Amino acid sequence: MMRLGCGALMGADTVRSCAVMSDETRSDLNDVVIRQFAEDDLERLSTLLRETPEVMRNGDDVSAETLRAQLARPGHEATRDRWVAAHSSAPERLLGYAAVFKAPVNPRADMLVITHPSARHAGIGSALLERALADAQALGASGALGYVNAQDTEAAEFTRHRGFAEVSAYVQLRADAGQSFPKPAWPDGFTIHPWRGEADLPTLVEAANRSYGDQWGHIIATLEDWTHWLPEIDPRGLAFLYAADGALAGMSRATLRASDGRRIGVIDAPGVIPAWRSVEVYRALLLHAISWLAPQDPTEYIVESWGDDPAVIAAYQALGFSISQREVMFYQQV
Repeated sequence: MMRLGCGALMGADTVRSCAVMSDETRSDLNDVVIRQFAEDDLERLSTLLRETPEVMRNGDDVSAETLRAQLARPGHEATRDRWVAAHSSAPERLLGYAAVFKAPVNPRADMLVITHPSARHAGIGSALLERALADAQALGASGALGYVNAQDTEAAEFTRHRGFAEVSAYVQLRADAGQSFPKPAWPDGFTIHPWRGEADLPTLVEAANRSYGDQWGHIIATLEDWTHWLPEIDPRGLAFLYAADGALAGMSRATLRASDGRRIGVIDAPGVIPAWRSVEVYRALLLHAISWLAPQDPTEYIVESWGDDPAVIAAYQALGFSISQREVMFYQQV
């Protein structure tokens, strides 16, 4: 549902992973100015992101136009919840950036901290993190959540040293669309229903919140949120799972995206309401999403998972998916 971190917004519900960097060798920061973010910083922020390897590794669109869309995230005020750092002699070149996102109905805040590779080990990351944590507390958050790519050991050490603990992970999995997948095998009496139109919006809100709301990396979203997001997604890839007694049991969401002339089937990892959770149900929902995408001739499938049980990830791997990216979720109470 939502992933926040050091990269750019990708569509309605995706932001990339945190790159908080080590700065054990501190300076007095006398020559560094840390100030609140302003909207005319967007081009400078885009440059900072492009020059940060941990961001560009993810392949995100970090253009100023894409970053501008992030300004409208519910509950977020960029001039209150963001900071930038620059050298006093070159204020137009950003050396660091921090942001906090706390949706109104969610207890946790998501945050990110970035330090330019040329400015690390100088205390900038720590100074930005202090401001971000104070802001999360002022917004009434119970804690702060950030992401670090599994390859970024220096960032992970920085994060642990400042009181964050590993709680879960974002996992991206990929599979060649040319391979053979079995048909979904549903538990007795379970049925799957495709999206019927805007009349299904309340069902979408209920299914998403009950299926994902207790898992790390997800948010509780309102009807207003989904109404705002709906034009940016393909609702034809939505489907709702019902148990034998007619109770809502889960959901799947898939879409086809073009990338470098290729057609990619992107699957938001299926959600299952706790009472119905099992590896078999998750597996069947994933196979349903694949069966919807397959007639559209994708070249590859990508599954994006936030906070799923390792046994579920293993089941996807058993189907032929391999892990292409893993980002550790770190959490701290505030």
